[in-house]
Amino acid sequence: MFLLNTVAGNSICWVNTVCYIVVTRNFPLDQQVAVGITTSYQGLTMKIYAVVVDELFASWSSAADRSYLLLDALFPLLVSALSLVLMASDFSSSSPPSAGGFLMLFIITTVTGVYAVMSSVSARLWSLFRYSGMVFTFGLLLAPLAVPATVYLKGKFVAWFLSSGGYEVDLEEVKAKVEGKGVEDEGVEVGPLLLVKEEVGVKEMVQRTEFWLYVFVYFLGPTIGIVYLNNLGQIAESRRCYQTASLVSLSSSFTFFGRLLPSLLDYFFSRSKYLPPRPALLLLLTAPITAALFLLLNSSHAALYTSTAVIGICTGAITSIAVSITSELFGSRNFAVNHNVVVANIPVGSFCFGYLAAQVYESETLAGESKCMGMSCYRRTFLVWGQLSCFGVVLAFLLYNRTRVFYGKRLKALNSFLNH
Repeated sequence: MFLLNTVAGNSICWVNTVCYIVVTRNFPLDQQVAVGITTSYQGLTMKIYAVVVDELFASWSSAADRSYLLLDALFPLLVSALSLVLMASDFSSSSPPSAGGFLMLFIITTVTGVYAVMSSVSARLWSLFRYSGMVFTFGLLLAPLAVPATVYLKGKFVAWFLSSGGYEVDLEEVKAKVEGKGVEDEGVEVGPLLLVKEEVGVKEMVQRTEFWLYVFVYFLGPTIGIVYLNNLGQIAESRRCYQTASLVSLSSSFTFFGRLLPSLLDYFFSRSKYLPPRPALLLLLTAPITAALFLLLNSSHAALYTSTAVIGICTGAITSIAVSITSELFGSRNFAVNHNVVVANIPVGSFCFGYLAAQVYESETLAGESKCMGMSCYRRTFLVWGQLSCFGVVLAFLLYNRTRVFYGKRLKALNSFLNH
């Protein structure tokens, strides 16, 4: 188990870093949109596993852990092989970024999220149709591949149509115009990002007040949310809520929507003066996590489900916007290293907050019993987490106050460039 977790944790860091770099380099003007769409599917993993185990391994109900380990062995291998095939093919020469493509992806991901939530809330209804849930889930997961394929084929068809009519088409020139290259002659400065606060490396970044405010907001907000979601099964059991599968699926579905939400706002309202800057969104999303942690002091199952949904959606949203905040505050040149330093707070927080929860859980377990049952198992933990999260809200306000002037200038520069 130790070796499995070590390899898996290392792999997660590599995969996330590569994905973030690909997004920031290839979609500079639609960075938040691309990040939100791609990372939103991370929040759907638990839902996918739950569907497969419920429908394909129903006879293994007495050994569900073996089913999940089998999926852990097979799914990453299959997906990696598919990704290698796609990445080895060069579609970029004839398929520049498409706004319509992003819109189609939003529709597909939204439908996927709605299905995930509905099937989690009304699990009994969906369970009446054997294998239908798994088929529909995998159909939705594969649907996004149709978008780049359509854009690619459309580019090929347009090139063939024009060339057959005697027109000569330079696809590289078309791509350069779409990406904004070649407009420097008109006096517009174009770069990988229109405006960043500063381009700094790790040494300079850790000397900035904004960095420490940002890290501790992350540490005392979404990291606590992640620890809560990681311990959701044991928390539900201690409260005698035995629909653990539906609760975990619910958290997975709302995390999915949370990761997608900032991208929807950015896509439709990125040029609006009414859209709050990302540090303000960080503040607005950290506050509900605090409220949800205190709501868990209520013993009802409704409070458990509500808190899980709120923590899931807010944690997912903050994870999504964090990528853009890092690149906007500290630059995109050293983004990979900088962001990994920022998110290093997650394993540190997981250890600290998880250890606290474990100590409280064990102290409340009756002598001779292997499990703790009742509200007392996590009451003190939720109180401490909630109070720490309150402090995180204060730090989020300070971060917003220190960066609001920069984000005001950035919005003006972005609107000026797009209008030009």
